[in-house]
Amino acid sequence: MITEWINRRLPELIEEHGIVGAQLAVLHNGEIVDAAAGVLNAETGEKVTTGSLFQLASITKIWTATLVQELVNEGLLDLDRPVRDVLPQFRLADEGAAQVITPRQLLSHTAGFEGDLFFDTGTGDDAVEKFVERLVEAQQVTPPGALWSYCNSGFSVLGRIVEVLRGKPFNAVLRERLATPLGLTIATTIAEGSEAAAGHLAHGEVMSPVSDYGPTSDWPAGSALAMSARDLLTFVRMHLESSEFAAMRQPQVVLPDLGDRSSWGLGWMLLDRAGGVVIGHNGANKGLASYLWAVPAAGVAVALLTNGGDAQPVFDEVCQHLFSELAGVHPLEPPKPPVVAVPVNVERAVGVYRCAGYDVHVTPGDAGRVLVRYAGRTDLTAAVTKGEPREFTGLRDDVLIAVEEPHRVLALLGGDERARWLYFGQAAERIETPAEWITRRLPGLIEHHGVVGAQVAVLHDGEIFDAAAGVLNNETGERVTADSIFQVGSITKVWTATLVQELVNEGLLDLDRPVRDVLPEFRLADEEAARIITPRQLLSHTAGFEGDLWFDTGSGDDMLEKYVERLASAVQETPPGELYTYCNAGYVVLGRIVEVLRGKPYGVVLRERLVDPHGLRAATRRSEYPQHQVADGHLPRDGELRPVEHQMTESVAPAGSVLATTARDLLGFVRMHLDTSEFDAMQQPQVTPPDFGVGGEQGLGWALQDYGDGRTGIGHSGTTLGFKAYLRVVPDSGVAIAVLTNGGEPWPVVWKLYQRVLAEFAGVRLLEFPTPPAEPVPVDVEKVVGVYRCAAHDVHVRPSESGGVMVRFEARDHVFAALGMSGEHEYIGYRDDALIAVEGENGYHQVIVLCGRDEQDRVRWLHWGRAAARL
Repeated sequence: MITEWINRRLPELIEEHGIVGAQLAVLHNGEIVDAAAGVLNAETGEKVTTGSLFQLASITKIWTATLVQELVNEGLLDLDRPVRDVLPQFRLADEGAAQVITPRQLLSHTAGFEGDLFFDTGTGDDAVEKFVERLVEAQQVTPPGALWSYCNSGFSVLGRIVEVLRGKPFNAVLRERLATPLGLTIATTIAEGSEAAAGHLAHGEVMSPVSDYGPTSDWPAGSALAMSARDLLTFVRMHLESSEFAAMRQPQVVLPDLGDRSSWGLGWMLLDRAGGVVIGHNGANKGLASYLWAVPAAGVAVALLTNGGDAQPVFDEVCQHLFSELAGVHPLEPPKPPVVAVPVNVERAVGVYRCAGYDVHVTPGDAGRVLVRYAGRTDLTAAVTKGEPREFTGLRDDVLIAVEEPHRVLALLGGDERARWLYFGQAAERIETPAEWITRRLPGLIEHHGVVGAQVAVLHDGEIFDAAAGVLNNETGERVTADSIFQVGSITKVWTATLVQELVNEGLLDLDRPVRDVLPEFRLADEEAARIITPRQLLSHTAGFEGDLWFDTGSGDDMLEKYVERLASAVQETPPGELYTYCNAGYVVLGRIVEVLRGKPYGVVLRERLVDPHGLRAATRRSEYPQHQVADGHLPRDGELRPVEHQMTESVAPAGSVLATTARDLLGFVRMHLDTSEFDAMQQPQVTPPDFGVGGEQGLGWALQDYGDGRTGIGHSGTTLGFKAYLRVVPDSGVAIAVLTNGGEPWPVVWKLYQRVLAEFAGVRLLEFPTPPAEPVPVDVEKVVGVYRCAAHDVHVRPSESGGVMVRFEARDHVFAALGMSGEHEYIGYRDDALIAVEGENGYHQVIVLCGRDEQDRVRWLHWGRAAARL
């Protein structure tokens, strides 16, 4: 009767539910009957047979737990001693947790560390060993033993325990101790060939075979083991007929009540049902789903293995029919949304919850409900997550249920006013959003690093959030607010470049024609250079003339015109177009081009075309400062940070000496860039600067940052007397962060903010700064020593006692003298063409690139962003 029913019903069910292929096996009275239907591969059409191999996925954990129980039975393992008794090298991110976690906690999913970590450590005999070594990265989600939270990674640790105590690779032990004695046909790596079922995922209306299952190194957790449903029940029959493994069915932990009255044993899930206890496990991999449930008291078990489609309704019907008929066990009535909704404590529920596999976003919905959206954090979880928000209502206090079928149930656990964990079979811990994290951490960060005051703003999903901390002036103690304005320094260059790009877009300027087409009076010390330099070279810092010239030509409407006249004395440091070398003066020339072609002073054009149309709060002339709450810059004086007594000359405004705004309004300007294609040309690479070890290129105004994996960001930083400003943008993610400060050394603060925001929202990895090599590259000292000069510094290079060189910077102007950019430091060989500072400053070791050679084969220029020529 059973054989007839399963052979008739299985084909009907898989067609009804769109299942690609399936095997169904039933154990009753010590005998196994099975059936097969559908295809192994939708493209080849190969039929499923009862001998086909299907991946078990997480049902493998029962096999791993069985191997562990054998060790216990033989007296080789104590489940309640620390894992480190067997694996002294076992490490987690939380050392305290790693010291106390036991095998029992791993078997019962109460160890509490991140579970969905799918490291690729190969397929060799050392794959599991290497996998466990990688767990040093695993974060602790819940305290050991405190809460059940499904943990794949824990079973890889158990697999390694098996290896160590048996002296053989995990898969060899599994074959020798279980598969071979039971006469089973299995595959312990991804099964291929005509008898292997391929997983299938939906692509539109078509189910397509999976070509890449991802890393398979975590075999003990379920990445590869495959067999038939009949052989799976042969293994289960061994469990039911022997008392050796009865301890595995003893409850170890009661799961949070999601309406299914479940607990967990040593590997097995335990369900309390009308008529008896059911034990079992399910499994899923890309395009594959497996189900195994048994009623030990009746000697009945059912296994369903499938390879594509939603098989849960199939298994539910099969179990309901067979368990009722053969074992007298009936399922509980599944939870349903109450007729009278239980109010959701929305404030307690909303937030972002994280476990290794998912970020779960809970947001307010309508009528006292919440919306829940799962976002996969790994390739595997992303592949099985739809990502669409679902509406949940209250089932009872701190328990939520999906309004629409399937009625998934979630529990809110821990915490006070806000839940600490969201439980859905795994415990996902609430994480602070970047906005919450920044608001909480900013005051402590700036205090710890001695920063006077700061604003931070972040752009994400078209919205801007901001935070402020510290004081505007450390003598008056007035607090920084989100509305305070800070000088942005050289970030102004992006605004100037934007005004220039508008001229290009309107056909008023050709970037590749000489500057003299617009400014016939443009003169430099090198007449030939002045005759051919183009706006493109000014924008990309390749014009080559002295850049750090702070001529004070007043603050009137003619200040830029007078400044450009003064450039007649500017020395050409590198030939036009030959080498990137940062040039403030070039941007003053660009500002003058804007004035001439618009017929108005630069500050007026800036306000009329960028500030006012976009509703931005900014001062474009120093005379506008009194209209705002303005931060004062601070520099060291007499051993303390004091408000600056002098400002930079206003006549360098297009390069960055004046513009002041808020971090929020700076990102309002950035949002304008991201919302239109009018300025995309500014993001195109124009020149690759010398390699300072961090990659990147220069666009038209924008600096282009390399984030690896083909990801590119744009940005700029700025420094004026007592102010430092930072801006980074990841255009393909629509994410930006601005940090404005008014004294101290903010880079450590900025780096922490970048790491949190850019990783969280943009998914980019910040490239590490270069560090001195353990074995320095030999320096050809004779070719490097000498005196070099640029507008800002004289640079003296002499031999050091260790085979490197001592580099002494002497500021040649009041600005760099005030900024403290002087002093002598030792440099060693970084590359054949580069030196690196032995001592770092705020975590950064400056790199100096050795550019060009003179007629005596000596280094011609020292380059650290600016090029200083040998005298």
